Amino acid sequence: MFRKKFHGSWLLNTGEAFQAIDDAVSPFIDGVFILVGTPATISSTGVLFEFPAGDTHPSTHNYILKDRTHDICREPICGGEAFETGIGIHASAGITFDLDAIRADEGNNWNHFSARVGRDSCSCGENRVNNYVILSATDHVLAVYRRDFLPNEAEGVLLPINEDAKFLTLATGAFENDICCDHGVFANAKLITVKDNQADDEDEDDDDKEED
Repeated sequence: MFRKKFHGSWLLNTGEAFQAIDDAVSPFIDGVFILVGTPATISSTGVLFEFPAGDTHPSTHNYILKDRTHDICREPICGGEAFETGIGIHASAGITFDLDAIRADEGNNWNHFSARVGRDSCSCGENRVNNYVILSATDHVLAVYRRDFLPNEAEGVLLPINEDAKFLTLATGAFENDICCDHGVFANAKLITVKDNQADDEDEDDDDKEED
């Protein structure tokens, strides 16, 4: 489900909504899911998350895409800006990454998730989506970022990660159960190291933007 090429059709849930990914396929992806109901399982260990009922839908369109959006772009377009890398998720679906597997491969030399989160330009009127970044332990949710977006809207996200976090989930919900042009984008998504004073500076910058 996590691919560069397009499927070009609807993907219906035909079994368990959460599909665990075998390590032979990808050791870093814990699983993928379609938001057919709420609460929804978001990890292979059975962590549940209570999505709003409006986020659910029995299907999604296309795969979860690497370095693409569902607007058939060659690169992620998020909030009107082009990025070389990113993840495109068409509502209503999500993908969960295994942070312990990433730590085992790359070391634990990061402490934040960073991305430009939002929408591409595809529009069916004033339709919104809910985009999520969810951190969870083996049996419960630790932290959640959520915001609803109109087409071409985006904002920077910087979410702290501690050693209790075992899974990182990115998801796009339908907002009002209609998934026409519901293209969530997580552009330039990465795990990074941020020092305490850098995080404080980021918060101050965000406050300044809000005041402007």
